[in-house]
Amino acid sequence: MQGLGSGAAVLRIWEDAAAASPERRGSAIVASATAQPVREIEALPLGRRDRRLLELRRGLFGEAIEARGDCPACAAAVEASFGVGHMLDGDAAASETIDIVHGDLRLTVCAPSAGEIAALTRQYGGDGDADIESVRRALLQSCVVRCQTASGKAADLPEDADAAVAAAVETLDPLAAIALTLTCPHCNAAFETPFDPTDFVWRELATAANRLLWEVDQLARAYSWPEADILALSPTRRRAYLEIAAG
Repeated sequence: MQGLGSGAAVLRIWEDAAAASPERRGSAIVASATAQPVREIEALPLGRRDRRLLELRRGLFGEAIEARGDCPACAAAVEASFGVGHMLDGDAAASETIDIVHGDLRLTVCAPSAGEIAALTRQYGGDGDADIESVRRALLQSCVVRCQTASGKAADLPEDADAAVAAAVETLDPLAAIALTLTCPHCNAAFETPFDPTDFVWRELATAANRLLWEVDQLARAYSWPEADILALSPTRRRAYLEIAAG
């Protein structure tokens, strides 16, 4: 069986993910790499799904991640290098739910699954045009398993409970919202920038796949080798043959 980082595996995962909608692409990548049904991946809390996505990324491209953010103080582009392990520091809570008190209400909160977030994103716009505030409000409401008064009577979730619910979700699933802390080398301002594992891994995957397709094309033209034989070569051998063919 070919390893996860093989050219054939990269192209297969890229092809499967390319066929998925943007909001489901992260789950599609993990499902393709692990040969699990997408529905099983989407049933995971988002942070746990993204943990698997980042572990997969480490298997494909290595430990180092080159991140970038725009300084809010001077608008300079700030680049920094992190290890995948740095991203995976947050541990999920042992329990699937957490009980909190908000005023005179008792709430039981769960972490949203990757599939729930994808469905809400599509419902409220999707394809990059989602109404973020509507998605956030609907998502927080879906995370509340029970909302009761002190006497045990069911109650409606008040809007001012959003912050408390969001904090509970972060405790349950800390990797659901990754933020990188960067320092601007130009003005020394420290700031946080969000990190989207799906977007990052997908861009790396697409870049690697396009490079592989180019190598296959060039070597097939030069030597009439089939794609499978070219992809079976190590990256070092492919580069060597490309140099010979170009010379």
